[in-house]
Amino acid sequence: MAQAIDSNVLASAQMRLRFPILLLWPILLFSFVHQGFSSDNATSETNVVSKALKTLKIGDLAPGFEVRTLENNYVSLAEYKGKYVLLNFWATSCPECLVQTPYVRAAYYAADGDSRFTCISLCLDATKDAALKYVAEKRLEWPQGFLGDWAKATLPADYGIQKIPSIWLIGPDGKVVSKELRGNAIKAMVEKVLAR
Repeated sequence: MAQAIDSNVLASAQMRLRFPILLLWPILLFSFVHQGFSSDNATSETNVVSKALKTLKIGDLAPGFEVRTLENNYVSLAEYKGKYVLLNFWATSCPECLVQTPYVRAAYYAADGDSRFTCISLCLDATKDAALKYVAEKRLEWPQGFLGDWAKATLPADYGIQKIPSIWLIGPDGKVVSKELRGNAIKAMVEKVLAR
């Protein structure tokens, strides 16, 4: 008799365990299928984040690049070797980037044609249209590289950039002099290095 009760209790316990699992299998299946369909997006986002965790420090060699400009020419960091280069990673869809534009512009014109300095902006818009219009309206006369959609661009990750705007000063030796500059500090840093 005791054995029969034990087997009934056991059968009842097994049934109670099966019931929640039966209810959960559609949720688990959906989750698995959904991850399978979105794996391309998840992978690209993960790669951007994991690459972005690599950080460049002041004094590190800046990653080189050669990219198309908004005007379909090419611009590279190497062509400005021996000069200070202000790099501005930005997008028209980024309000803070647009707030920083006058400061970048002021730094560019503060150099007053100094042959030891230039500026390169690197646009992360999905398409060129808005950037071309903005650059023309604001009369931004320095090279305007076009990296394309942030999710697909690899250069920001090479610099360890996790958000924009991201404004850097690269030295004549190709090493990082300053990074994550903002506001009046951009012009102040350019003036400081050119006064040496």
